Amino acid sequence: MSNDQTPAEKRAAERLERHKEMTSKSEALVALLKQGAESAAALRAVTQAIQAFDLKTEFDRQTAVDNHILEPLLGQIAAGAAALKAAVSEAASKTPLEAQEAVDPATVADGADISAILLAGYLDVLLGFLSDLLRSEFTRKTITPMAPRLLDAIAVLVAIPVDFESLSAWGQALIKLCVRSMNTVSNLCYEHDDHGALVSEVPGFLERLYKILALSPGYFGQHQTLRAPLLGGACSVLANMLFADEALQARLVGQAGAAPLSADLPTNIFPLLLEHLRHATSTSLNAISTVIQNLLETDEGAAAFLEAGGLEAAIDMATGSLDRAKAATEADQRAELLSMAELAFGSLAALVSDERFHRPVYQRGLVDRMVRVIEDPELEHVIIKRSIAKTVAIILSNDENMRSMFEERSLDRFSRWIEGSTDIEVKAYATFCVSNLARSDDYASAVMAHDGLIRTVFSFLRADLALDASGNYNTLPGVAELAEAARRQAEARQSEDPELAEAEANLTATRLVSAALSIFRNIVLLPENKAKLRRCLRPESGTAAAEAPTTDCGDLLRELLRLVVHSQSTVSFVSVIILKNMLVGNEENGLWFVGKTENADGVRADVDAIALLQRLRESKHDGIRTEAARILVVLSRLGNPDIAEYIFGPATDTTDINPPTYGYPLFAEIASSPHSIIRSEALEVIEMINKSGVVAHAARMRDTLLATEPQAASSASAHILQSSLPQVDPSDGKGCVGLLSKSSLLHLVPGTAGPTGGAFTETPGAPIVDAMLKLAAGK
Repeated sequence: MSNDQTPAEKRAAERLERHKEMTSKSEALVALLKQGAESAAALRAVTQAIQAFDLKTEFDRQTAVDNHILEPLLGQIAAGAAALKAAVSEAASKTPLEAQEAVDPATVADGADISAILLAGYLDVLLGFLSDLLRSEFTRKTITPMAPRLLDAIAVLVAIPVDFESLSAWGQALIKLCVRSMNTVSNLCYEHDDHGALVSEVPGFLERLYKILALSPGYFGQHQTLRAPLLGGACSVLANMLFADEALQARLVGQAGAAPLSADLPTNIFPLLLEHLRHATSTSLNAISTVIQNLLETDEGAAAFLEAGGLEAAIDMATGSLDRAKAATEADQRAELLSMAELAFGSLAALVSDERFHRPVYQRGLVDRMVRVIEDPELEHVIIKRSIAKTVAIILSNDENMRSMFEERSLDRFSRWIEGSTDIEVKAYATFCVSNLARSDDYASAVMAHDGLIRTVFSFLRADLALDASGNYNTLPGVAELAEAARRQAEARQSEDPELAEAEANLTATRLVSAALSIFRNIVLLPENKAKLRRCLRPESGTAAAEAPTTDCGDLLRELLRLVVHSQSTVSFVSVIILKNMLVGNEENGLWFVGKTENADGVRADVDAIALLQRLRESKHDGIRTEAARILVVLSRLGNPDIAEYIFGPATDTTDINPPTYGYPLFAEIASSPHSIIRSEALEVIEMINKSGVVAHAARMRDTLLATEPQAASSASAHILQSSLPQVDPSDGKGCVGLLSKSSLLHLVPGTAGPTGGAFTETPGAPIVDAMLKLAAGK
């Protein structure tokens, strides 16, 4: 290879060399497979050729398949399965000693007849090679027309009896072949429902899987190298067969009307699965959980899971693994068991996050079992505590659970988590728990009244602030330590990647900000809280926090001015919603927001409200744009003259007014919004201006509408006319006059004859009418 090649040229050259190598190996293997395996030497030659293949990439697998390797490979699998069945049948007619000699590899010379045990090993190699090829989507598609041939061979193998208790060489060979068969079928079914449907009809295949699942958990705990793969293989193939196959899901849970299974099989597969779930290991947990999740796709599956005690089994599995870890005396064993417990609680969280289980998990007393783990002073494994806290927060999204847990004084419990935990994520999820408790007015009032809780949560709003130029956290006391702890935790997990550690710390801090906002989003809906949230958040006097320079303003409204333009759109969106609700019906907050007053600390808003809203309207986030528009509507609805002057300019008609510096362009924009609610609210404000009697405001709105992009403005005006006026008969000469005189929006048009023939006098709203009529007419 030339040294002056570019990297792309080198990669292309290497790819070409690899293609040549794989093609050569494929052609050699195809030739061997076509020759057949009539002797032990031939079997060993094929085995050696496969072992030398070394499939590494998707490219390797595709190259092999492109060289027509599947057809002869399937032919050898079918021939080998038939030969093995014949050998087993022949051995069955002999005495035990003769049968042993028939399968003993020590009796087989290179030119002698092939023994059953050698055939089993040969099939294991062939199926292993095919299983590897089937990891490629290209292979799974290519093999589709040949799949029945493979499954016929699998049916032959399934018919061969397997003694799962045997530890003889022959017994072990059959167990290994059983595992290999399941793994091959599993890969065949991966994301291919058509293949899965074919497999479910293979005679005896489901029965074989059930027989494996019926083995006790203790069985798999012994001779694990041999036996544990059986459980993993059975679960893997079941999971892939069940994926998106509702008919099979229905059959396995005994759903009414589903095609029945064999009479020898239990109606509901869950009891078998749950027994293994209770005793799951780090290697089997994921496979078992995946089967269960796929069976829960239907409501009938969820009902069967509950009936079989699935929730209790999941809790038993998680808490049992933790108990075993705590009881371990050796450090290495304890670490391994804690890792298993972490997986177990993660699996539990994924399971009970299903909203169908939110209420049952509470009713069965399982939430209390989970939260006791968080409050265990001996447990220092924070990842487990985080998982549980997150799960409880999700369960609380159920309204009945919210009421039940509030009545149990869970607010005090969650407050202790917030105050007592040293982990920033546990604090965040505990805060989400409080937020979900505050979803009713009564509970929101209780949260607001909880001593010190709101002040603590308010401090979380600054958890994401970075170091200032002096290297200090620009945040409230206490939160700095949290942010630093998050950074250290991230570095401990990702010490080899400082940038990733920093990103993880920032994400954790942002989660705490989001959790705090979720509480304020709920409690701000109560009118009496809008003022309290601007005055009661300052730390208690006499504390170190009260003396800190960053605590000069315990004002939620002021804090929101920073958060509405947060770099994380989720934080920004919720902040804009809270800002809007802080302004709804509250003139005091509205006056401060537009810079007309000072807050309790003598501080004015440090941003221009119109400019801020315009910036938010330019966001890529649709929700932020929508809520920013509604803030302008909310301010206008307050009816305060000082706020109106800020938005619409002086009430007198002066020549130095520049409408773009006020709220007119925003109103013109949102009046043609594609969202009907926003559009209607904007039109309501335009109507309010029309009725206000302030000619200057109406004239400026007219000028802005006329200056708006013609297509958008015409659409907005046409909508105003269409939605605001009653239908009339155009042939009626007085129709338009009557229409205009009755309209709640278009009161009087200058120079138009009235119903009695006299001229109407000009009214304050007339300039808007004139502008909209022109725009609607396309002029």
